[in-house]
Amino acid sequence: MTRPLRWITEPHLGMYVHVLAFMLPGEWRDVTAPGQKWGYLVGVGRSNVPTTEMQYVPEADDDDYFTAEAAQQVALHYGKRVIDVMVESD
Repeated sequence: MTRPLRWITEPHLGMYVHVLAFMLPGEWRDVTAPGQKWGYLVGVGRSNVPTTEMQYVPEADDDDYFTAEAAQQVALHYGKRVIDVMVESD
């Protein structure tokens, strides 16, 4: 049984990071990997509601995420770093 997809939203420096982890379809993943792999969507914004303008670019991420939790954690990390850069450039 698969669990439903769910958005995770965390505040950071007055903005929000939105992440969604999902199982990669077989044709998107390295077939030599030992088990299922996960991808993620990440977005940042001033709203606590996720945007529909996020994209997944599999060729931009070569890391292996074998659990949804691992994919979520890396997405939160990257989202917070994006906000750090945005806040510093203001």
